[in-house]
Amino acid sequence: MNPLIPGRAPYALISDDDIIIRMFAREALEQAGWVVEEAQNGIEACEIFQKCPPDVVLLDVMMPGMDGFATCAALRRLPGGEHTPILIMTGLDDFESITKAYDAGA
Repeated sequence: MNPLIPGRAPYALISDDDIIIRMFAREALEQAGWVVEEAQNGIEACEIFQKCPPDVVLLDVMMPGMDGFATCAALRRLPGGEHTPILIMTGLDDFESITKAYDAGA
């Protein structure tokens, strides 16, 4: 249950173009009692976020169209986005990518 809202399970949004990554993340979160919504790209993630802001967002960086950095920045500008935890998942480990993630609001 979400400690901020008694009786409501925590809600996560996973945005990744890789269905296998989304499946594994969904399974892990659901086993922990989370409700999970999935997006295949950044635009879809922003649309879902606007309808029902989640308690946490997990974003892939390398997505077609709007990448994870741009998606993170866009989510931060949406109502409720300024305080929602956003975790960026990526294999990129160079200093520039890490800095870009923090600059985007992760």
